Amino acid sequence: MLLWLRLGALAAALAPPQAPPATPLRRGFEVVATFDTSTLDGATRAPLALQVLDPRRFPTPSKAKRACRRAEVALNGRTARCGDDVNVGDVLELRARTCVESYLQARFRSAKAPFELKVAYEDDYLAVVVKPSGRPTHSEGQGRMNLRSAVPFALRPPAKVDDGDRALSRPQPVHRLDKATSGLVLCAKTKNAAVEASRMFAERRVKKRYAAVLLGAPESPRGVIDADIPVSVNGVTTPRSARTIYSVERVVPSLKAESLTLVHFAPRTGRTHQLRRHAADVLRCPIVGDALYDGGGAAAMQFRRRGLFLCARYLELDHPCVPGERLRVEIPLPAKFDDLLARESDRFERLA
Repeated sequence: MLLWLRLGALAAALAPPQAPPATPLRRGFEVVATFDTSTLDGATRAPLALQVLDPRRFPTPSKAKRACRRAEVALNGRTARCGDDVNVGDVLELRARTCVESYLQARFRSAKAPFELKVAYEDDYLAVVVKPSGRPTHSEGQGRMNLRSAVPFALRPPAKVDDGDRALSRPQPVHRLDKATSGLVLCAKTKNAAVEASRMFAERRVKKRYAAVLLGAPESPRGVIDADIPVSVNGVTTPRSARTIYSVERVVPSLKAESLTLVHFAPRTGRTHQLRRHAADVLRCPIVGDALYDGGGAAAMQFRRRGLFLCARYLELDHPCVPGERLRVEIPLPAKFDDLLARESDRFERLA
């Protein structure tokens, strides 16, 4: 009996090694490219082979290595690693996420949204959501009470993506609003939408309009503000040019602040706290509820408890994934803006 066991072990040791089992396609993934490895010059590491066979998709080593680490590359039917060699005649495939069945994946600790989000616009490439005041766009720590954690619960995954594109595992905000500011935020669902929309914001090809309530009334009902904003870069603060176009919609009297003004801002640049600083430093009329720039006077302190009265109401841009389509999204003035103006005006009429 012992002899038979030893002979069996010896036969197993001398048997040719079996190829590892093929890696099945992950749910939502498809093979988007199969490469001809006959042009390779002998054994080539997988990232370098990707660069040689498809330089358009993989112009740099980092992009090729990232695809391997994301399990998007298959070698002879199994997931390829960065250290694997590709030989002439091997089957090298590129697998990409083309469909996401649900954003609510197992990595989410809770199946409940951190807070409710309104969706102003949505298609298979992007969405525009309404960020509530008091919620940061991205996490300020380890908590979930931020816009990035809330959008997967409010949006539906794309049904299908175009060739050469990739569905994101979760939608991503393309730009950000201050924590205290409410309003429209563009979120991308696919890789191409994220890249192109980010480029549009960087090149200032996105039109934005904000509504705000100011303490006091500007001297002119409309105008253009050209005033530098200090920006910190690598710990060094330098002034950067900033431009804001404003127009007054209405002015109401107030017993607490003499007057309150509903104004519309159209920023032409995107500096940090640009509208808040321009309102306080140039117009000399800080935004109601702005604890950073309202000066802390008696009138300002009486309005702080209701938060910042600044809302991103309007977005306009060329659709990043649909040629020829112009996207325009607008939301109504927040109810608290009308409530404040109506209450202060009524109180002034009754008690003045």
